[in-house]
Amino acid sequence: MGKLRLRDITPEEKQRFAICAHEAGHAITATVLGDTVGTVALTPDHPRNLGQCTLAAEQFPGVNAARIAFTGPYAEAYWRHGGPPTSGTLRRVLTASGREDERVVRASGDPRPEDVPRLIANCWGSISGLARHLFINGTATQADVDRALWLQEDEPEARAFALASIRSGRTPGSFKVIPALL
Repeated sequence: MGKLRLRDITPEEKQRFAICAHEAGHAITATVLGDTVGTVALTPDHPRNLGQCTLAAEQFPGVNAARIAFTGPYAEAYWRHGGPPTSGTLRRVLTASGREDERVVRASGDPRPEDVPRLIANCWGSISGLARHLFINGTATQADVDRALWLQEDEPEARAFALASIRSGRTPGSFKVIPALL
């Protein structure tokens, strides 16, 4: 497909990219919060679910479910609005038919996790990069998510430090973690 230029895509492709941003938001957030992504995939043949992000492992099962569920619609709304979404845009995306996300967020009792807007804004480069990958390839793995977040795959301590830095407000790729020498 070559280089993806969003200004040149069709309305149908814009809808598809919005779903990619949605699923990338789930995957990036799950990873930043310490969970492990199994697969991220577009599922265009399924009538009610256009994409899916599954977790291979949750560090603390259920604890981050509302935040992860909310970041998908928030990332999609962020892309559709061209930046932080209005309440109306976010509400339309969150309540779109066939979305499991709204059910999970409502069940948590925390309808708008307050740290999500900052996380999406700080990680937007990673989310949009992963969305491009998903748009072109149709699937993504944890390794693709790690690359989008600029994580070092061969240094667990450096990875943990980078994820903690991102959780505290740093932008992925804006810093370099140098592992300590033994």
